[in-house]
Amino acid sequence: MRFRLSFLSALLALPLLAQEPPSLEEFDQALAKDPKDRSALYNAGLFTYLSGDFKKSIGYWQRLKELEPLDWKLRGKLIQAYEGAGMKRERDEEIAALRKERSSGKHEDLAAEKFFIRDQFEIDGIRAFVLEYFELEGERALVWKFILKRGEEQHDYYLSFGSYAGTTEMMRETGTIGKDERGYHLDGYGTDGSHRTYGILTKNPGYDEVKKMAIQVMEGKLKAQSSTVPRKNAEDEEQ
Repeated sequence: MRFRLSFLSALLALPLLAQEPPSLEEFDQALAKDPKDRSALYNAGLFTYLSGDFKKSIGYWQRLKELEPLDWKLRGKLIQAYEGAGMKRERDEEIAALRKERSSGKHEDLAAEKFFIRDQFEIDGIRAFVLEYFELEGERALVWKFILKRGEEQHDYYLSFGSYAGTTEMMRETGTIGKDERGYHLDGYGTDGSHRTYGILTKNPGYDEVKKMAIQVMEGKLKAQSSTVPRKNAEDEEQ
């Protein structure tokens, strides 16, 4: 939506103008003059979300949603805010509404999207951005992907929860799961090409349980059940 100026964009632009970043009070003043100021509503919601006041950000974004009911990107922000506020029922209802919008045929851009960001959280200085995939697709289908960053830099690994065709077939053949069921596992992938498996499950336990497992990995409390590390090349081995 073109009327929006993201808070991050505002912060990047303001030094050039030798001005202070806009405050929440200034956004509220703008809304006092015009309660339908879409830019102020969006950025006030973003300001309070980034400040950790999730319930207040929900209030701003819900008001904007009433003005822009077809804005599917706003639903994504609300999902993150509901998650942060611990409002799981509202979070799940918003996710269901987003998925319904995607299948409605009203949004070509949404139909083309493979995932949305459903959550952000920080553990020991590492921030996780969680992608939720709309469909289980391909040989290595993903349900959720936890992209990890320390500051602005990518962390040395990321986590994924998915259902791989090979693992599922093996579990079906051994009778671990039924013929119409799928196997799932939580994996870690390092920037050095390493791979770790933290858990193999006979069903998808839901996001809340998978998030707990991911946090345990990030805290070093959940150890890998198996791992592979690429061999160094000959030049590395000689050094």
